[in-house]
Amino acid sequence: MATNRTDLDRPTSTTTYVLLTVILVILSFAGVYLLLQLKKPIPAPVVEDTIPTITTKPTAEPTTKSARLTITPVLSPTPTPTYLNYQSQTDGFSVVYSSARKLYQDTESFGNRYTFYLSSGNISVHVGTIWSWVHPGRDLTSGKFVYEIATQKIVDFESAGKKYTIQCVHNGKPTLIEECDQFLKDFKIQSL
Repeated sequence: MATNRTDLDRPTSTTTYVLLTVILVILSFAGVYLLLQLKKPIPAPVVEDTIPTITTKPTAEPTTKSARLTITPVLSPTPTPTYLNYQSQTDGFSVVYSSARKLYQDTESFGNRYTFYLSSGNISVHVGTIWSWVHPGRDLTSGKFVYEIATQKIVDFESAGKKYTIQCVHNGKPTLIEECDQFLKDFKIQSL
């Protein structure tokens, strides 16, 4: 009987190779997954400076048998914000603002803009010869025009031929609304 040579060259079972290939693929995926898990960054703790710091102060209480160590928590007060005084000689005003804000000054087509920046809400002062925004109902008979919505407050007034707009974007946050009201009280027109 004649034997076929091609049958002798073929492996006895191709399923062995297929099974080994599947195992290799599974192990590769598992290795990649483990590498990705090991390379995940550890999140940094978030620290807010408005949270009071708690420190401990050890105090010894003597007893007749032995001295015990008692830890008494001591709360430090919430940091008091500092305030800065800004004066614009160019546009003739001064104002007191929180040191938590960063001041930016820009020139616009109508005049100047002073932005007291804070990530949670800005306060801007626009000064120029024309209004920085259009409102069909602007009425200055009482000396100023106030436009207020849930997220911001805008106050317009005129002095010495200049038009002033103070815009507080408070996003409805009570602390920013309070800061806006104080900013408006502290805003003073200076003689040029």
